[in-house]
Amino acid sequence: MQSELISIIIPCYGVENYIEDCLQSIDSQNFPRNMFEVIIIDDGSTDNTYDVICGFIAGKSNFKVYRKENGGLSSTRNYGLARASGKYVWFVDSDDEINENSLTKILTHLENDVDVIHFGLEKISDKGSKLHEQYLPLVNSGSGKDVFFKQLHEKTTMTMSQLFIAKRKLLLDKELFFVEGIAHEDMLHTPKLLLAARLVITVSEVFYRYRIREGSIMTSLGPEQLLKKSNDLMFIYN
Repeated sequence: MQSELISIIIPCYGVENYIEDCLQSIDSQNFPRNMFEVIIIDDGSTDNTYDVICGFIAGKSNFKVYRKENGGLSSTRNYGLARASGKYVWFVDSDDEINENSLTKILTHLENDVDVIHFGLEKISDKGSKLHEQYLPLVNSGSGKDVFFKQLHEKTTMTMSQLFIAKRKLLLDKELFFVEGIAHEDMLHTPKLLLAARLVITVSEVFYRYRIREGSIMTSLGPEQLLKKSNDLMFIYN
């Protein structure tokens, strides 16, 4: 019988300086260990990311690590989804963190058997200090279509996949996998997820801590990367 309520999927690449903080924020949750699993995928890192992961999760039975050839974020998320067993799935980036007691608070919202829960974030610095910048969605519930178009109307739309927890069955039944080989993959995946969801709730609580760091994909783009991202955006809009 399935015991895990939530599968937390963490794609990793070249994050030896951040992954332990990410894992510690999850490991320190006041939440029964048999109710969540953590699936960590090293996407072909060339630094010590894999060794740091292995050292941290030693003896933690609900933490699992996999290693694969580099394929990008979408590929790695799909890899983790294929190995998840929880009723719900949460994609967490390896240089970010989740807030204290987030899983316990999330549980109270999942008790209504929702398809998707959407929540807020706060930004943190490279060193982990709070930057006092937040995103808080409108408190709302209803079909995913209604929630999505209300957010569009109110100009409060946020497509970061890390801010959504979704039923694994919904993701699999509707084949809601991430398109591989493109940037801005969340801008395509999240609207498709919401439009497929029967019941979505949004809560104005911060469960996610989003790190702003030097050298990340979003802060180290050259002309060729910018051109590709622009072309990927046109693909998504189409």
